[in-house]
Amino acid sequence: MGWTREFARSADRRNHVFLLALSLGLRYFRLSVPTEFVFDEPYYTTIVDFILRRVAYDDAHPPLAKITFALVAAFLGYNPDLSLPHGVVSRKNQGILFYPLREISALFGACTAPLIYAIARELALSPQAAFFAALLFNLDPLNVILSRLILTDSQLVFYQVLSLYAALRLWRTPASTWTRFKWLCITAFASSCALSVKWAALGTTVLISVESFFALCFLQHPLSIFHCICAFVLAVSWYAHVFHMYFSLMRHAGPRVRFLLDTFRATLLGDPHYNPQAVAPSFAQSVVHLHRKMFGAITAVTNAHAWHSYWYQWIVNWRGLLMHTKQFDPQRWQIVYLISNPAISICCFLCTLIFLTACLLSSRYPKLIYRFESPFSSTSPHEVLRRGTFLLFGWLLHLLPYAFFESPAFLYHYLPALVYVYLLSALVVDQLPIRLRTVFVLLIISAAVACYVYLVPWIYCFPLEGTQHAARRWWGRWD
Repeated sequence: MGWTREFARSADRRNHVFLLALSLGLRYFRLSVPTEFVFDEPYYTTIVDFILRRVAYDDAHPPLAKITFALVAAFLGYNPDLSLPHGVVSRKNQGILFYPLREISALFGACTAPLIYAIARELALSPQAAFFAALLFNLDPLNVILSRLILTDSQLVFYQVLSLYAALRLWRTPASTWTRFKWLCITAFASSCALSVKWAALGTTVLISVESFFALCFLQHPLSIFHCICAFVLAVSWYAHVFHMYFSLMRHAGPRVRFLLDTFRATLLGDPHYNPQAVAPSFAQSVVHLHRKMFGAITAVTNAHAWHSYWYQWIVNWRGLLMHTKQFDPQRWQIVYLISNPAISICCFLCTLIFLTACLLSSRYPKLIYRFESPFSSTSPHEVLRRGTFLLFGWLLHLLPYAFFESPAFLYHYLPALVYVYLLSALVVDQLPIRLRTVFVLLIISAAVACYVYLVPWIYCFPLEGTQHAARRWWGRWD
């Protein structure tokens, strides 16, 4: 058995290296194209400029991703200057370096794929199935496009996946050991980071908290109350520290300060209400007021948007999002169109249906499921169902809240939920006999590669004629 474990470890190392190299290549290829800003890039770039110039700003989402952009980009050579135009993204444009901001997003996205592989291995999936899950992530344009732009989504998914991986490691550590406490701290920190990027990570935080407190799927016994309190205190402390950085970086008045208390604005240089004798409000007052304003801003928008879509459309890849369009020459146009890989969408949809059917059958006929026990897997059918149910609830926790919000939603809001669908699909595939599994994986990955290559002009902004773009709109709502 020793040589078997060593072989598995060496295979894992090779797969991690390959996945990281593939992820970097897919994201850094033509990263400076398009040279113009895409979608919300000017918004986030302006915020980065504000942070580096210590200008006050407000936003509907927590500030960690923007602070990360600012600090890392400054280290890489980013040079903000609000007096110069913000229309071009290149390595050097009139002294402004926008390219490093895209590099940051690409790096976070690239590091996520090996983590998904590691999570699948922690779920006791075979190296083949774990590799399959990571390839689903890597070959989906939805992930690749959003991690090539100056947006916060790649940071959100990275911290979400890191927290899930750390939690799985935590749940299999012996109780009352330093190893458990170490992974407890990593889990709390990663979960707090995810929430400090966007509250959209709340589903994973709730899932981890419920399992840790009630031991429903992985733990034999719940974590101790002491450990739960430690995790809560650490997560809240880091979350509060992020907002402390947010407030402490502000020294000058800015054009967007709607969410800040008037007493805080009175301490900002250049504000109409500036008072050198003013005393800033307490940190608690500022944070509570800011969170009320942030939540109000998110829920206040109820008007339909031209590119909004519904949560049930994301599951079947029904509607995309046109993020950028530009006429390259009289006959050709450059487009960045956000859409999922059709082959991957179909695979994930079918695997989810198969698992739901298995759950229903096992509930109605408990003994039936054991007739399908795979001789190639060391995991019992009961364990497979429990782990799959855990992933299914992770998917639902991230997806169903959008059914109750009136605010318009977009395809990129599906990203946190998609992680669980990739893993659930790999879990279902791993129950097949080895030969059938190999054939199935090869077929799906081949189809995914073919679709990815066909959609390359939309991912990397290659110019095409109008008829060629139209040929890629396989669904009527891919408009």
